[in-house]
Amino acid sequence: MFTSIHRGHAFPAQSSQHRQFSQSTELELSDNRVGESQQPVETMADVDFSRHLSGIKIDSFANNVFLSMVMKISVESGSRSRRRWQTMISCKSAVYGVVLGLLILNGCKKSNPSAYLILPERVRAQTLLLSEIQAAEKMADVIKCPIVVENSTGKIQTLKLVGTGCSCYGVTFEGRKLLKGESLEIAVNETVSLNIDAGPPLTESLQDYQTRFEFQSETDGKVEQNVRCELQVYRDLKVFPLVLVCETDLGVTQDLTRELTIERIYRSEDGATAEPTIQHLPEGVSVLKTVRLVGPIELETGIWKSVWTSLLSVQVAGDLSATGKRETYEVEFDNLEDSTAIEPAQMQLVRRARAPILFPKQIQFGRIPLGEKRRRTIFLTHSEEAKFQLRLEQSQLPENVSVMIPEGAASRFRVEVEIEGLERGDWAKTLQFSTNLKKQPTLEIELKAIFKKPDDD
Repeated sequence: MFTSIHRGHAFPAQSSQHRQFSQSTELELSDNRVGESQQPVETMADVDFSRHLSGIKIDSFANNVFLSMVMKISVESGSRSRRRWQTMISCKSAVYGVVLGLLILNGCKKSNPSAYLILPERVRAQTLLLSEIQAAEKMADVIKCPIVVENSTGKIQTLKLVGTGCSCYGVTFEGRKLLKGESLEIAVNETVSLNIDAGPPLTESLQDYQTRFEFQSETDGKVEQNVRCELQVYRDLKVFPLVLVCETDLGVTQDLTRELTIERIYRSEDGATAEPTIQHLPEGVSVLKTVRLVGPIELETGIWKSVWTSLLSVQVAGDLSATGKRETYEVEFDNLEDSTAIEPAQMQLVRRARAPILFPKQIQFGRIPLGEKRRRTIFLTHSEEAKFQLRLEQSQLPENVSVMIPEGAASRFRVEVEIEGLERGDWAKTLQFSTNLKKQPTLEIELKAIFKKPDDD
């Protein structure tokens, strides 16, 4: 407790022994001054303590003891006072340096062991491309999802596989699949690596694999922990739209411009990749230009993404001869930058004239036993809800087909078609309806069925 004040600073109260020491010190200092010439006298109050103490970080108790010792010297000559003060500061710094070094050395030699086995809660597997999965000899070996287990408990530990999120995958250790409930012994300071044993997905997706382990803890006894492994699979090549639809008005032939978006995700060190090409284009279709829009962008280490746009010129005839027919073409890469084989993207093109009446081009009746009848209902609708007339010459109907059409004009007709199985085998017939519309005077609908014996499968 502080009880005496000296030049604005508080110091601990002095005992009788302290006062005797102070008096003897003052006599000694007085004798020393007699032998000196008329030199300025410097007191301890003239010494800047804060300048010396600012660079030494010590606890408050040590500061109090140190200041108590210093304040017992009340008067000193300039040079001797400074030398004694600097000596005391240096000694004190050295003591604290030695103590701090011993504490650090002792801490390095004695580390507290962990009470648990150390397992990760979540692991990210190496990202895969569909081309890499398809090229692998054994798909189960493609997944690289290391689950690293560390034993720093100071004792031999046992790790038990409780189970996985699905029976369709498991866990391996050094290439051997662990059975459910099987235990693995881990030595002191040993680190082991487990892996997920599973077949990778064959579509672009973010797959999740979960495992559950059990081990002992000195503090909590039996402990169970889940480990989750995430696997990202990318499709190498994507093209939009999958089906390119080009339409024109009936009777009007046009050259239309359509845009394709081509996206490629690939493995590379620097992002370099070949340019896409479009092959096997149908007649009347050509590529105007292909330019890169995005990239290369590094999605993650070694995995890159680039996006292109391609402009196509498509000629669309204004007649109904090829309306709705699906044509194909391919988008591919030459793979000059790596050895990965990428399957070309199979694309479709549909060119059609916009007809006033919407109707099915074909009706499937399925398998019909001989002698039995089957009925189907179809609808013929005007796209602009305008009324029209619909007729069918009964003379063109075969003997096993009957068609019922409402009379009069309407914007939508419900037509009933019935057929009977006569002869065994495949059967087909095309019906030709007539309308009062100049742009669409006729409609053709194909009927298909298979006639079979009643006891045929």
